[in-house]
Amino acid sequence: MNLNRRLLCFALLSVSVSLTLPAQTRGSLQTTSLLGQKLYAQADDGSIAAARSKLASGPPSVPDYLALSKAEAGRSNTRRR
Repeated sequence: MNLNRRLLCFALLSVSVSLTLPAQTRGSLQTTSLLGQKLYAQADDGSIAAARSKLASGPPSVPDYLALSKAEAGRSNTRRR
């Protein structure tokens, strides 16, 4: 299979997968790819705010910082729109 045919198959597969993904509310703009695609974070489900309030409510502890870090990392996975 030549390179052009492989690229075409990849492009068609990418489009078909992106069309079948469920629509989600958009989070904040994270970056723009080299091809001009805007990549957004996933919408916040309240886990970040809950982790921040728990951290602010008492003395700082390592498990609270880890919970906030995990919540933020889970939301920073980008989605194309």
